[in-house]
Amino acid sequence: MTSPAPKNRSFLEDALRLILGNFGLLALALLVGIATARIWKEDVRGVITAVLIVPSLLVLFGDFGIDKALPTMMAARPDEKNRIIGVSFTLWLIASVLYTLLAVAWFFAPWSGDLPLSWYALSVVGIGPSLHLAFARGVALADQRISTYVPRLVWAEPPKLIIILTLGALLGFDGPSDGWVYFLAMLVGSLISFAIGIQLIRSRYTIRFDFDATLAREMIAKAFKFGISTVLMRLNYRIDLFILSLTVMHIADAHLGNYSVGVNFANMLWQIPIALSWAVFSRGVNTSDRAAFAHKTARLSRFGLAVGLPAAIVTYFAAPWILPLVYGSGFRLAATCTQILLPGIVAFFVARTLEADLHAKGHPLLVSAVMGPVVIANIVLNAIWVPQGFVSWAPANGVLGAAWASTVTYIAGTIGLVAVYSRITGIKWWDLVIPRPSDFRFRFIRSRR
Repeated sequence: MTSPAPKNRSFLEDALRLILGNFGLLALALLVGIATARIWKEDVRGVITAVLIVPSLLVLFGDFGIDKALPTMMAARPDEKNRIIGVSFTLWLIASVLYTLLAVAWFFAPWSGDLPLSWYALSVVGIGPSLHLAFARGVALADQRISTYVPRLVWAEPPKLIIILTLGALLGFDGPSDGWVYFLAMLVGSLISFAIGIQLIRSRYTIRFDFDATLAREMIAKAFKFGISTVLMRLNYRIDLFILSLTVMHIADAHLGNYSVGVNFANMLWQIPIALSWAVFSRGVNTSDRAAFAHKTARLSRFGLAVGLPAAIVTYFAAPWILPLVYGSGFRLAATCTQILLPGIVAFFVARTLEADLHAKGHPLLVSAVMGPVVIANIVLNAIWVPQGFVSWAPANGVLGAAWASTVTYIAGTIGLVAVYSRITGIKWWDLVIPRPSDFRFRFIRSRR
């Protein structure tokens, strides 16, 4: 069996490889978003968001911490890796069927709104392949191959753009009636990502469907242990789109389309903390010196904030002219949404990094204890700030109210996780957030297992 990532690779070098890989993915995804906005405009973009939100939430609930459960089990049972992966394939199949059925049930629910059948059907078919990303990511994290796996996913993006542009041209770019082309492109991209994940696993392990009741129970228990906190972390930046898509909120499709574009544009910055969190968890779950590793995590936290803050400032001033120029004049509201979201997103850089090490150290319940109230606060603030004129003290209403609710709760969650991490590790809070010149000397942060 092939050995893990080289021990002499810099911890920050791994993180930087992941950041660059994620930005490559996002750059192509933004091109897909731009093509979609240019072809179908802001109204249809809003309908697309409404169609996608429930399947995407079900994928979020479906992976439920499996990408963290797999590395911990494989690290603890190195002689049973093939069997663990076989059981994970069986659980993936069960989860795919279950969450696909739930998505179908949502379509027929009266509160789901009037969703186009062909669009929704194509998005539902993609649930299974999308769920497998978490399983493949878990194997990559276990083998410390995450920095080579993520860049490969970029190959799923060009076919999406080709399908949208080619079929759009053949159909004459007729507008809303051809929106199914977007969902076909997304499905093809999911299948390509699925194939990349299969190839990653096949390169070292035998692919098979195994069932071992003991291993399955242990895997489910570990996934549940990590899953609650993982879902809460991710739910905090998805719940706003779900609430806005509900028919009772009476949000115009064009406004929802603007909000989704604003979120996606701001999400460019998410690639930094996501990459840092993967690097932290991949190394942290295999480390033998957790106290020393906490100082490495603190350094990555400071590094992420040092990189993210100037990037956010540039994004803040660039958004008002870039978004209308690139996406179209109907997306001016998206720029304001982006600007409101940025302070919370930058603050959450720290939260994502610390959350990963708390998971690696076996403290997911502490993450849940912080993020549970934060998600509830996000829901409550959306419920009272989104409706027009509901309360006099709302900073804004509609999609802008949702953006304010998100940024406030991101900041609150970050403060909570900084406090918890500081208490657990003994590292002072300022050592987690205030950068130092030495943070950028990559050669001094080598990985030790």
